[in-house]
Amino acid sequence: MEIRDICPIPLGVEVCPFHENIKKLVLDEIDEHRSDNRHKQLNDRNLEHLDYYSPIHSDKFNELRHWIELQAEIYAHDILKYDIGEMIVTDSWLNVCHPGGYQYPHSHCNSVICALYYVSFDDEVDPPTYFYQPNPAQQFRDDMVFMLTKKNQTKYNCPNEVVGMEGTLILWPSNVVHGYKRNDTNSSNRITFSTNIMPTRVGSYKISPLSTEDRNKQVLAERSGQLWDSPDFL
Repeated sequence: MEIRDICPIPLGVEVCPFHENIKKLVLDEIDEHRSDNRHKQLNDRNLEHLDYYSPIHSDKFNELRHWIELQAEIYAHDILKYDIGEMIVTDSWLNVCHPGGYQYPHSHCNSVICALYYVSFDDEVDPPTYFYQPNPAQQFRDDMVFMLTKKNQTKYNCPNEVVGMEGTLILWPSNVVHGYKRNDTNSSNRITFSTNIMPTRVGSYKISPLSTEDRNKQVLAERSGQLWDSPDFL
């Protein structure tokens, strides 16, 4: 039987022409905030998120932010063929993966396009980013659903890994599930910049970046267990 893939998802890839400068700025930023425990993950000490503020909205990252927004416009207009205006980064955070750290499958809300920038990455040993289509049993539904057991692993039911390179930006639609497997090396080399991107306008609504106060309030509320839609099940 002939096989045809349908509805493939295009992934945008672009190499940053001023990466070395950005890498130094990011490493300095991490060292500057390392003593602040607000960015420590309570459930995984092997993965750090600097996410109680949006690092990319600091003046030092203006060049990177404008470059990412330009790549997002090209991706949205030329690849996805969206009929929308300019794109802006509304939120960002830094990820530092230590030995044993991993990122569980997830997608992004409050976003149209996700962009991930590889700040520090060894493509020969660091875990690559994967993209995954969840099966129906992994989703909560309000109707009955059945799942047939699969006997073989194929590209249609397993994570599809994309091996990036340091200094590379990758972009994809924000509803696509992604993550990466456990870091089995002895290195904390895997450092990435994650961003949420939106058009400047959606219909008559104007979009603006999250303020530092809003971002801080949201993250602290979620980690404290006070957010009503993120209950503690343990």
